[in-house]
Amino acid sequence: MVTEHVGGTAPQTHAVIDSALDGVLFIDEAYTLADRGGNYAPGQEAIDTILKRMEDDRDRLVVIVAGYPARMDEFIRSNPGLKSRFSTVIQFPDYSPQELCRIFMAMAAQGRRIVSPALKEKLLLHFIFFRRQKDPDFGNGRYVRDTTYKSMQMRQARRLSGHVSKLDLLTFVEDDLESPFEEQIRKYRQSGRGYVVRCPKCRKCFPWSPATTASLGRCKPCNVTFNIEFGELAPDSSSSERAEPNGSTEEARDPDYGSVTWALRVLRLKEQPFPTKEEITRTWRNLVSQFHADLFQDGESKRHADEMTKLINVAYDVLRKHLNF
Repeated sequence: MVTEHVGGTAPQTHAVIDSALDGVLFIDEAYTLADRGGNYAPGQEAIDTILKRMEDDRDRLVVIVAGYPARMDEFIRSNPGLKSRFSTVIQFPDYSPQELCRIFMAMAAQGRRIVSPALKEKLLLHFIFFRRQKDPDFGNGRYVRDTTYKSMQMRQARRLSGHVSKLDLLTFVEDDLESPFEEQIRKYRQSGRGYVVRCPKCRKCFPWSPATTASLGRCKPCNVTFNIEFGELAPDSSSSERAEPNGSTEEARDPDYGSVTWALRVLRLKEQPFPTKEEITRTWRNLVSQFHADLFQDGESKRHADEMTKLINVAYDVLRKHLNF
């Protein structure tokens, strides 16, 4: 839309607008047009052209401008014509830490990545502490993709050397996430406060664990189903809020679910003698490899393999915490 050649911006802007007639012209980061640096301001020429065409073609053209809230406010106030023509403002809230985690998990699933419960917990804490900074230029999903997911891929590549299995290449471990909030994450984990999920209707809190494999849970008191894939920080001891002891889902039909005995049974390990850390890790990797979705063709088998992989990961995390490794 903008060209450095004097007098070239208006014709180019007209051409772009012509292509959008009877449709929508969407301009992202529109405030870049308001840059008045130098003797020639092509952005202002583009703005003037857009304003005139919005009036001349008001029955055939819809224009949407978008960008960061503070900069967009400055942009709209930079020209009286902008404020009168863009009278409707829709402000989208930033993603919550839980939503950022779900975006990451969707990217991981698309890349057929395996994410351990320990990494799942660290991701949640990382995004919680990051969002508390209130960065005005926060990129939402772009931050997850560029700053988190891609950086983890690079750290994983540096971590792996020599001969590695396909499972190693597909697995993200906790150390692959380098967070600027390592100290805050460590302190919160040591505090033992834990995590909760909150019913969106009655606001009751229920215990949540990074080992949770379900995506949806049901609040029994008000019979509302809601997302429980990621929790939030549990209220501190001074708060009047308490987590309901019975939880919010019925995913754990097994009465021993989450226990060491249950975890050993899932990983097909004996209680006596108790397996070593190395034996547990080796068995976990072998089982995850056996149930990898790429090995199955039909949809039902893939779904079964996915459920088994989730249970195996939960069991491994139970034993990892039990032996503190």
